[in-house]
Amino acid sequence: MSDIDGIRQTAKDYAQAFQQGDLDRMATILTEDFIAMPPDQPAFRGRDCVLEQIRNDLKTMTIVSLNFEVEEVETSSNLACAIGRSRAELIMTEDPDTPVEMNGKFLWILRKTDDGRWLLARDSCSGNGPGSE
Repeated sequence: MSDIDGIRQTAKDYAQAFQQGDLDRMATILTEDFIAMPPDQPAFRGRDCVLEQIRNDLKTMTIVSLNFEVEEVETSSNLACAIGRSRAELIMTEDPDTPVEMNGKFLWILRKTDDGRWLLARDSCSGNGPGSE
């Protein structure tokens, strides 16, 4: 499998684990020192801290669909930078009759393991705003 294919597989696995609320599987996709930098919030440092935040977020929503589309990848040895788009459809707990569509973008840094898998090490993401593609 090429590096780009491996990174796209990581994106697919991450989206599936997120959508299914499978934090154990998600833990196998994130590096131990993973840092998430969501918009309008401080950075979350460390895989355990990030997974706890995701656990709390999932209490407020159901993810109907989630997709990370990797558009561009640059690799150097065991590191890669990936840029792409995200799309999600959510049902929020406080308003279950109104689905929410979110479109955004991401910048990831990934680290290649000795067995050839690509793990997410850093994630910076932002939304495109209401009505944006």
